[in-house]
Amino acid sequence: MPDEPQEVTEEEQEESPGPSKSKLSLKTLILIGLPMIMVQVLLAYFIVSYYIEPKLPEIKSRPEDKKTQETRGETVTDLSDYVTFPVEDVIVNPAGSAGQRYLSISINVYIPKEIKEKISDVEPEIRGVIIERISRKRLDELDDFKDQQILREEIKDDLNVIIRKYFSSKFPGLTIPRVVFHKYTIQ
Repeated sequence: MPDEPQEVTEEEQEESPGPSKSKLSLKTLILIGLPMIMVQVLLAYFIVSYYIEPKLPEIKSRPEDKKTQETRGETVTDLSDYVTFPVEDVIVNPAGSAGQRYLSISINVYIPKEIKEKISDVEPEIRGVIIERISRKRLDELDDFKDQQILREEIKDDLNVIIRKYFSSKFPGLTIPRVVFHKYTIQ
């Protein structure tokens, strides 16, 4: 009989290993796990900064910004020989507004004094150019002063193109030097 208790004791020791052998202690996890996590973070940083970021497309400035920079180099036109032709209350829904927002705008177009009576014939075309240009713009492209400057230049350029294209015989050599907003309301 003395042999039996010894066998049971040996079997119990084999079946139930001590807590230090089966589980990792918190101290061991911190000493090994924390440095491994830090190495992984550093490795991810270097991979992103040296391999992924250089392959991302370069963000280019908007074409309107280039136009604005080009117009700064132009000479200022003397407007004393010009009169303004008002285009009143043009109402447009900007792109992406789903009809929920609108821009109400009134514009003065500078034209030579000698064509003041003839220009009213092309007012529908001028309105069409203004509506077309504004309706292409999103609301965030219409809301600050810089955007208004860009829009004025674009409208002026569009009007000059339309006049040269469709009305060159009626208005030979006409170039609109300036467009001014006298009402600009976003709702």
